[in-house]
Amino acid sequence: MLDDFLVKLSRIKRAKFKKTASKEPMMSIIEKLEDLYSESESSFLNDLVRCQKLILVYSRNLDFSQALEIIDLSKGILENLKDEALVLGKIFVYPSFAYYFKKTNNLSLSKRYVSLTLKYDDHLSHKFPVLHLHKIHHTLNLHQLLLERNEYKKCARLFADLFIYLYEFKLDSRY
Repeated sequence: MLDDFLVKLSRIKRAKFKKTASKEPMMSIIEKLEDLYSESESSFLNDLVRCQKLILVYSRNLDFSQALEIIDLSKGILENLKDEALVLGKIFVYPSFAYYFKKTNNLSLSKRYVSLTLKYDDHLSHKFPVLHLHKIHHTLNLHQLLLERNEYKKCARLFADLFIYLYEFKLDSRY
């Protein structure tokens, strides 16, 4: 029965999305950093944004030693932040850590960083509503990890919980 369902699911054509925005949604936060945080905090946060981009590029190009070097650099930068700025810094870089670990086939660590990202999104979504979109994006990344680990029931539960999240803006803490 599950095999029939998966075969039918694989036949569904993916929707084509039109790019409606000219800039990445997270730019709405990045553009406000200097207004919301101290000079040193906003400098560190901007450095983390650059690190995040480099980790993605190096991981995509399978240059894992360079990506790991930037991850270590990012962790050092995070040590300079506190409170809300630290949470935002983790929101910036943890998804790229998850991508790196997914590419290096460490799915459990990848899942951990995605789950932490979802948790931290909750802390600041009241201040930055775009983090609701960020959370949905990374919930879909979690879905891919669950599928790769053949955790189909957990994946189905995740999507059921995602529908609840879209209705109530509350996602079960297990994610």
